[in-house]
Amino acid sequence: MLPLYRKNGGNWNKGSDYIMKEVYRTTNPSEIALLKSVFESAGITPFVFDEQMNSMALYGAWAACRFMVVDEEYDDACKILKECNLEPSHD
Repeated sequence: MLPLYRKNGGNWNKGSDYIMKEVYRTTNPSEIALLKSVFESAGITPFVFDEQMNSMALYGAWAACRFMVVDEEYDDACKILKECNLEPSHD
């Protein structure tokens, strides 16, 4: 878990009021785009770490992208993943 951002009037600002948790990890570019859309339509703000690492990958060495959400949205994000038949990451 990382202290990273706080929500201020609908915007995310650097601070330490919220704790980030990894909710999902994938190397599939289609899943990345789809999950961003699904989370955002449910009102969850996903932070995707390492998304651009695959553009630098050589010889098939893919880096996993990590979907992070604030602690208060973690349970809702896990429910959405299960509805999509995906297994949430576990700490």
